[in-house]
Amino acid sequence: MGLERDLALAMGRAQADFNAARDPDWLKAGWPFLRAAAVEGARALDRLDWKWWKREEGGNAAIGESLAAIWGHGLSHLLVERHGNFEELAKYLAWSSRHSPGNVRTVAGLSDPKGLDLAGRLDLLVGLCSVGRFPLAVLADLFASCGVDWESLAAKHLGDLALRGFRLERNANECAVVAFGDGREDREHLCELLPHVDIHDEQACAKLRAALGERHRVLVATQERLGKKH
Repeated sequence: MGLERDLALAMGRAQADFNAARDPDWLKAGWPFLRAAAVEGARALDRLDWKWWKREEGGNAAIGESLAAIWGHGLSHLLVERHGNFEELAKYLAWSSRHSPGNVRTVAGLSDPKGLDLAGRLDLLVGLCSVGRFPLAVLADLFASCGVDWESLAAKHLGDLALRGFRLERNANECAVVAFGDGREDREHLCELLPHVDIHDEQACAKLRAALGERHRVLVATQERLGKKH
């Protein structure tokens, strides 16, 4: 099953908004998104157990974060190519995601896409990104190999961007955890809020970030009131 138009729009909009928060003129900034994708692909390769000189632990689960990061860089690259046109992005993603197996065979030059193992597919992705091509078919195939469907990818992508945006609004560092005053990390609160947001909504990420902000405001205010009483 391919990527639905509304999910593509939601993810594209969220990625563009996040990029714009860093630089309003990001579409013309010349950021090397495919180089970043290639680096993340190399990190994923490094986590797999293919090395004959030492053992690696983690397998498929260990590369999930890298694949999600590659997806974000790829979306940014595709938006730049389309001058920020979300409808064109959604059309491309919907069509391409439904033709992934054939495209993988064509790109890899194989009669059977299973002729490449996970490491081989990552090699292919890194190589294509390095020469300026974003191989959506290969990435979709990698997601499928790791048991990730489009719905779960969208939920993770939108959730991660909402959390990173929320953190940037408060401390100018998307990696710094924001304290809610109740002893739990911000990501725990995000996981509670995510099921209550329609990820098919084009504004899903903005709504999730707003809900996270409101919960933070309420909890911090509550803790401050309790502190004054004591």
